[in-house]
Amino acid sequence: MTSTMSLKKTKTIVFPIKATLADKKKKLIEYGTINDKDEGKIIDDDAEDDASIEWKTVNKLIEYYGHWSQAALLVVLSGVLIYLRNLSGYQIGKFAEDTAL
Repeated sequence: MTSTMSLKKTKTIVFPIKATLADKKKKLIEYGTINDKDEGKIIDDDAEDDASIEWKTVNKLIEYYGHWSQAALLVVLSGVLIYLRNLSGYQIGKFAEDTAL
């Protein structure tokens, strides 16, 4: 079976079931060989990257919510829900430790 993906060069595809053991070893060596000692390694330090958020990005996000008051309301609502979730966990723990029941 030949690949017709490229008009310049056709390549014969060998399916793993039909490949001989020698073909499989050859492909394994071909794909598993590392030519460069830094190949596959992260050589940049992520801490050195300068990431910043511009005000136009913040304004664009606030526009998605409709207005700054709606965005602020969502932040406050999220904070209240997190507080209530933590409070319920505290109350359940307090109830579980109560030996008077």
